Amino acid sequence: MELIRLWTTLKRRKWVVVQAFLFITIVSIVATRFLPKTYNATAKVMIEQSDATASLLSEVGLEELVTSLGGSATNEVSNKIALATVNDNLEEVVWRLQLRDSDGFLLKPQSLLKKGLLYSINPTPMYTISQYQNTDILLIQASAPYPEQAQMMADALAAVFIDISQERTRAETRSAKDFIDDRIIVVEEEFDSALTAIADFKSQQRIIDLQSETKEAVSKISEMLKRAEENEYRIGELRRQIQEMESFLSLNDPTAVAGTTLRENPEIAALNEELRQARIELERMRQDKTAVHPDVVEAQELIRQSEERLATLLALEVERSPDLTTAKVELAGAIHTRQEIRADLDRYTEEFSKLPAVMKQDTRLQLAAQASQNILEELKAYQYEIGIAEAMTLTDIRVVDPATLPERPASPRIMYNAFVGAFLGLIVGLALVFLMEYIDDSVRSREDVELIWDVPHLGVIPLIRAGESKLIHQLNPKAPLFEAYRTIRNNILYTSFDREVQTLMVTSSVPGEGKSTTSANLAASAAIEGKRVLLIDADFRKPNQHRIWKVDNRSGFTSFLAGQKPLEECIVSQVIPGLDLLTAGMVPPNPAKLIESGRLRETLLSLIQQYDLVLLDSPPVLVVNDAMVLARIVDDYVLVVESAGISRKILSDTRGRAEVAGTPPLGIVLNKLDFGNAGYGYYYKYYSAYERERSSTTGGDETDNHRGMRVLPGGPS
Repeated sequence: MELIRLWTTLKRRKWVVVQAFLFITIVSIVATRFLPKTYNATAKVMIEQSDATASLLSEVGLEELVTSLGGSATNEVSNKIALATVNDNLEEVVWRLQLRDSDGFLLKPQSLLKKGLLYSINPTPMYTISQYQNTDILLIQASAPYPEQAQMMADALAAVFIDISQERTRAETRSAKDFIDDRIIVVEEEFDSALTAIADFKSQQRIIDLQSETKEAVSKISEMLKRAEENEYRIGELRRQIQEMESFLSLNDPTAVAGTTLRENPEIAALNEELRQARIELERMRQDKTAVHPDVVEAQELIRQSEERLATLLALEVERSPDLTTAKVELAGAIHTRQEIRADLDRYTEEFSKLPAVMKQDTRLQLAAQASQNILEELKAYQYEIGIAEAMTLTDIRVVDPATLPERPASPRIMYNAFVGAFLGLIVGLALVFLMEYIDDSVRSREDVELIWDVPHLGVIPLIRAGESKLIHQLNPKAPLFEAYRTIRNNILYTSFDREVQTLMVTSSVPGEGKSTTSANLAASAAIEGKRVLLIDADFRKPNQHRIWKVDNRSGFTSFLAGQKPLEECIVSQVIPGLDLLTAGMVPPNPAKLIESGRLRETLLSLIQQYDLVLLDSPPVLVVNDAMVLARIVDDYVLVVESAGISRKILSDTRGRAEVAGTPPLGIVLNKLDFGNAGYGYYYKYYSAYERERSSTTGGDETDNHRGMRVLPGGPS
């Protein structure tokens, strides 16, 4: 059963697999066309033994090093492969060829040995080292985005490998050289320390040549004494000039203004003239007025204010005098220079007294530096001799076949990538199917309904394809849709065998599940079987039956309940033989009030006296409470559930609403079921065979008779 369910799931979601397969395959092919190309170049390196090193060392008198250069286990090919890819070799290659990443930084050495996650999209240079057919030849293969770069990388690593192997081969000779080098470093440090001590001593004492500096000190002291004398004379001269200029500018007597100031400053001249006139006027007043007379007092106050203003302007004039300012600045500079000369005289006199002790310390430091220099020269001579022996040591590796320029790219490979893309597309498609199935919470089959609500299953209605008729009276009686509604009608009869159902309501959980079409077809199925049926559109909020049957909805059930028209005028008679239709009418302002009215109950009780079956199309259960109110009035009701249209939670909420209201449904109808994708393909297969057999035996008479039933005046087309 699990395999059947798996096959049904794959069949239902086959387009997910097909789309994922085609998408990833096409993307792989297209991406391969646009992926950057990678080129491979290979250099061959031979590992061999040579006697040239021993003979050369013997010729220069270094026979003791010959015995230490024999063969060792490191000459094995596997070890050479490992040595070829050490960081030292790779770092040197990166530096020589300036291999950089997309950001302009030098590549890390180990990145040349492994492919990154995005290598196919952004190929970077890399190496592969291998042994050539169990020989002593190594294959150094370089991969790069450009053929020239691949060739240079292979040759560069071969050259670097040889150079560094040469260094490793010389390790025995270098042991003595390392000892000498270490001693040279120590002696150089001692020599540098001695020179540094001399330099620090001279820096501390501020000397370069003691004899010349002694003479220079005497000369400096004489020169500074002369400068001090000249500076004192200059200070006295400047003070005399400043005193004369201040006197000339009338700085000590504000009331006596110099003629130069009056000529250069019109404001001072005007104020001085005004003050002179005020004084003359004051003298005139004193001749005929007392000292306390108000005019005399006012004139004195005016003279006092003018004198203060004149004093202020004269002070500003003195401060703005460029000659006086310059003289004061020069005087300040001369006084500062006198202080500096005195300080320098004191310093040079003190330093001159220390020169004998400084000369003794300098001689001692010079002797220590000379000793270090002699030892350093001897060590460098030994270093030179050992360097000759080191240079004559040869490596056991050589290039036998340099890399050639590749003509064709090694990747990408279109066919290989297409195959991998197809495989991945299939896997991704299957994974998406299982993921969608796992997260899919929709109700799809009868089993899904039974897991949520243990109520009778009245039947299933197949999915109606585009262009097919939704009303069964327009179909062949042997059509699967016609048979589905006949089955549902009979199951309703069998489920309610202990009581007669005269008023039946059809509802759903949410809008769009097909309750109105189901109501219309159940009513048509009963009418075709010879019953007198009244179909009432009780969805006063969003009526739909008038659209299904294509009739006028300006007057209907709401018109009768509101007392606007009699019931007979609201009923559309014989939409098909045996079926009358009571449309909803115009949408009222308060639909709930009409649903709960006693007039509606009385009307249903009177209608069951005239019809064998009164079928109501009600609003959805979870949208408004109208359906639960009507469920208490009618004999029973049927719940329509759309396959793959609602979730299990919605159906569970509907169950809760019905249980709270105490009105469980008579049964559930599973609508819009895709038989082919839900595991019911056999239904169409066997029913189609039965239909063909039945048509051949009846000769088409039943079809013609049924078609004659729906061609009625005023009925739906």
